[in-house]
Amino acid sequence: MNIDKVDPARFEEWEFDLIDDGGIEIAFQLRPEPVYFVMRHGRRKKCLGRETAINRLAHFMTEKVFKRAGVSSRVGEKYTQVDGCVHWERGEPSPEYIASHNRCMRRIRRLLAKQREMLKWQKKYEKWSSQHIELMKTKPY
Repeated sequence: MNIDKVDPARFEEWEFDLIDDGGIEIAFQLRPEPVYFVMRHGRRKKCLGRETAINRLAHFMTEKVFKRAGVSSRVGEKYTQVDGCVHWERGEPSPEYIASHNRCMRRIRRLLAKQREMLKWQKKYEKWSSQHIELMKTKPY
């Protein structure tokens, strides 16, 4: 979410502080520890592997879209009452949910690949820029 497009009058101060710019850098982080932190839509998860982190991030994002659209992401959800206890059976993920989740995972991987390419280019540019500056300092005229 672009913070410039948010109307601050509609939020409390503490809520406004929770809004981030929504970039992939914030949603998917690798810290010096051997874990990935996945944060999206108010949900957080620590994951040990990259694939697990991508899977969890896609799950958070897909679940949010399905909730906003009012579409059930599960097939066969039901609850029963046995001896005064409520048992909730979640059922299996719907085919639409699985397809959306897979699309989301592909898009996340594509964004991360694009980010890696940008970082590689930036390193090359910085190397060239420093060489250019050194060359211009030794310019004889």
